[in-house]
Order: sequence, then structure tokens, then C-alpha cells
Amino acid sequence: MEPVVIVEKLAQEPGLLTEQLSHSFLPLSLGDDFDKARAVVIKPNLTYPSYKKGVTTRKEFVEGLVKALRKINSTTKIYVGEGEGGYNSFSMTKAMEAMGG
Repeated sequence: MEPVVIVEKLAQEPGLLTEQLSHSFLPLSLGDDFDKARAVVIKPNLTYPSYKKGVTTRKEFVEGLVKALRKINSTTKIYVGEGEGGYNSFSMTKAMEAMGG
């Protein structure tokens, strides 16, 4: 498979973000792989105590990704896995609470 590079500014609106992610799956053939998967883990980088641009992943991005994957297969188990922030410097529980998780 040839390398694929997709360069786009991410949409801010959740519905548009979901569509943008769905569209990016096509050249990556991600849909075929996800359709066959029984489970996947998403590791989004949410461990800073609150959202910080360039440091943590937006909660809306994770939601949009899950919705885009659900369009492909509604039965695959999707886990969001995370750990304590850099060298256990931030509480995962507090970070999730602060970001609405």
C-alpha cells in the first residue's frame, strides 16, 4: 500500500467533524478493517487536567471519531483507553471529570 497523507483543518462543528473523519477513512481503507473488527481501542491523549490546544485531544474529536466508526459497524466494541498524565503527574479521574468524560 502506498503512503497516504491527508491534510485538512479539522472541523469544529461535531456533525461536520464526523463527516470529515468518515471521508478520510476511504483512502485509508479503514472502513474495510473496522467492519471486520470485533473491538478497537482509541487512545486519545486526554490526560492533562483540562483541554489545552496542542496538548490534549478535543472531546468532540473523540465523539466524532466514534460516530464515524459507528456508521461503518454498529456492533464493534469501541474502548477509549487512557492513563495518568505524563509520569503520573495528572489524575486520569480528574482529567475525565473536567472534560466531561
